[in-house]
Amino acid sequence: MKYLLRKIWPLVILLIASYVILLTHAVDGFPYDLAEAYAIFATYVLVVGVLCQPLGKLVRPHYNGRGWFACHKWEDGGKIYDRLFKVSKFKDSAVNAQKIFGGDVTPRTMPRDPQVLSAIIDETCKSELVHWLLILISPVMLALIHSWLKWPLWALCIIANFRDILIQRFNRPRFVRLYNRLASKGE
Repeated sequence: MKYLLRKIWPLVILLIASYVILLTHAVDGFPYDLAEAYAIFATYVLVVGVLCQPLGKLVRPHYNGRGWFACHKWEDGGKIYDRLFKVSKFKDSAVNAQKIFGGDVTPRTMPRDPQVLSAIIDETCKSELVHWLLILISPVMLALIHSWLKWPLWALCIIANFRDILIQRFNRPRFVRLYNRLASKGE
């Protein structure tokens, strides 16, 4: 919990302030609309994000970098994401959901073991799936917010989830390459 608060404390403060404004009806007009939209947005993101985690775990054993999650030649080992979006500059600032929801391993503590590496590849696939699900169901948020502010908040939701998908697509080819190298040495 300390990790989460350290990463998102400004958002938490805004959420609390939004609820205070909504509960006290202290102001009318734009500040009230903004508070209402942000409160709905933040609550929606929190609830849907937590609900999507079990969905990722249900299909987890079937990932391992295949199918939709495969590394493609055009991705150039993930380098295309760095060239187009400069992923290496922002990837370390993203919230690591494994520290919040629990996970098997993290890339920072990765031992040189094919089984552990396979679990890391699965985690990147799970994370990508969860963020795609969040994007797919994000139009529900448009129906919940009754202000023009729904459009910039929806765009923020799409951009934030797309950023996390890019990070997974950037990291996975390196993990798959290392896994293949370690697996071939072990045989």
